[in-house]
Amino acid sequence: MTTIYGYLRDFGHRFLPGLIEPYRRARIQLQRLGHIRGQLADLRRMRRHEYGMQGEYTADVNGLEPLYSEPPKSPDIRGVIFMCDGRMHHGGNTDRFRGILSLYAEAKKRGLPFHIFWNYPFPLEEYLQPAGSVDWRIRRDEISYCPDEAYPVVIMETEDPQSAWFNRRSFRSVLKNPAMQTHVYSNSLTAKKDYAELYRELFVPTPALQQEIDRHAGAMGGGYYSYSFRFLNLLGDFADYSMATLSDRDAEELIDRCIEELKTLLKDKPRGYHALVTADSQRFLRRVAQISDDIYVVPGGVQNVDLVASENKAAWMKTFVDQNLIMGAERVYLLRTGGMYKSGFAQFAALVGGHPYIDHKF
Repeated sequence: MTTIYGYLRDFGHRFLPGLIEPYRRARIQLQRLGHIRGQLADLRRMRRHEYGMQGEYTADVNGLEPLYSEPPKSPDIRGVIFMCDGRMHHGGNTDRFRGILSLYAEAKKRGLPFHIFWNYPFPLEEYLQPAGSVDWRIRRDEISYCPDEAYPVVIMETEDPQSAWFNRRSFRSVLKNPAMQTHVYSNSLTAKKDYAELYRELFVPTPALQQEIDRHAGAMGGGYYSYSFRFLNLLGDFADYSMATLSDRDAEELIDRCIEELKTLLKDKPRGYHALVTADSQRFLRRVAQISDDIYVVPGGVQNVDLVASENKAAWMKTFVDQNLIMGAERVYLLRTGGMYKSGFAQFAALVGGHPYIDHKF
């Protein structure tokens, strides 16, 4: 029967495509519908929402539940709270801001009070402050970790093509009848098209950060393009979840390739413009700073905010300065080749700044 069925199927595809193609498309749509229904069934069955990021970022909300065991405190502040408290992996700055803006967009639609509790590994208020009417600040003593008062939720992006759609459903489900405090751990990018507007509604730099932004922008003295590189630990000088490290020879070859490609792109830069270069490798930045007087590198080291619990104000300040300077660049590039990472840092800054973004693979 299998042979006969296969023969008839092949015959239909070759000689009766007009009859077979509608059937094939309908079958694909039914399979997709079944997949979505399965996801929704999972969503309804789950007392907590559990969506994991890939690799070491896998987030298990069951791991949060034992941490929600404090006695009741009847908190004065209620509503939706974006959580970045070190109780799970939160990702880097870009992951955190994507989650913040996506959650804020959903809370705003529903008129829900919105707050940000970001104290790991530093208080967000040291670098950004409320921009206007939305005072998102909240103190640790105003947070409840009592299971009868706080509802922890994990909503994360995955590689599933349906992830963004499913996350929107998750936000709607969670916020339809919010708890006294709904604690959301998320890197969702469901608000991607509105990043610029949402960011401006929430954030302005603190005076200390603004002073540094102005100082470096002034040093460039006019228009500039930005060029970002994300090596992870390939060059051996940046601790990250991926610890793959190249040999010294291969590392030097990778640096040479990146510099040569950057030189090619610099030819398209307007005369008189500077080239802001950002990267997660001091080794690379030291080399690239020597190739042209047009190159501008903000001094200082960088670190992964999700892996360093100790205080490092210089590294955190540089991260925020780099991000805000990229927001002001007239054109934003991410350069990558080989095992380099497709970081969202430059793209997020370009979206907030409203400038063209180019993912340049070579």
